[in-house]
Amino acid sequence: MVETRRDVIVVSRSHFANSPRMDVYLDIVHEFMHILQRKQGREIWPHRRIAYVDRPTELEAYAYSVAEARRLDVPDSYLREYLRIPWIKKAEYLRLLRNVGVTPG
Repeated sequence: MVETRRDVIVVSRSHFANSPRMDVYLDIVHEFMHILQRKQGREIWPHRRIAYVDRPTELEAYAYSVAEARRLDVPDSYLREYLRIPWIKKAEYLRLLRNVGVTPG
């Protein structure tokens, strides 16, 4: 799932059809936050020197998704799996969990 520079959220057919509904919903919430950030004039894709899990816009979008999940009583065990991004290192994953307030378990 991606959000484009033209404020369009693109969801792959496979993700939409095969992923848990909560994952799809939280991904959409995350991408909506990026649209809001851009409408505020913020840079969504900052310099590549900043690690993905340290980018303020990503942390804000993930924190917003986590808050929405908590509003829906989604447990941290689910959020830990939801936030497991395959292409980041374990130390980055643990930093992301800490930065968005999800217990590492």
